[in-house]
Amino acid sequence: MRRDRIRAAFVGGVPDRLEEGVLYVSLEHDAMLHLCACGCGHEVSTPLGPTDWRLTWDGASISLSPSVGSGALACRSHYLIERNAVRWLMPMTDWSIADEQDRTRAAKDRYWGPTTSGNDTPDATQPATPVPTNPSWWGRMWNRVFG
Repeated sequence: MRRDRIRAAFVGGVPDRLEEGVLYVSLEHDAMLHLCACGCGHEVSTPLGPTDWRLTWDGASISLSPSVGSGALACRSHYLIERNAVRWLMPMTDWSIADEQDRTRAAKDRYWGPTTSGNDTPDATQPATPVPTNPSWWGRMWNRVFG
């Protein structure tokens, strides 16, 4: 069932079972996870960071920026989360997915520094991408999203 509301649950790690309409936020791991708001049941991972998503919490509601685009999923859902409300946008297209991937790559290059080659090997003079502090948590996240 398509959702029009979502609430935050601040957690230390990934729960065994995700509940619909809940955005699980782990500040310790700079990551968020939720079931797609369209109701398809797929898990959506949104990392927190200077080149990823930003979370605003006012003590009662949450907002995410930028929008959540599920271009890799069959549903191609695309929505904003603003003050716990899900605001639906046009579904992701091949063009919008490619455009967002380009924007993300450019933002990461601006922030972390350009790569030395096309294989995404960072330049040794640039700061390294942060490494998760708890690999087992990230391993679980990876398996949930891509497993």
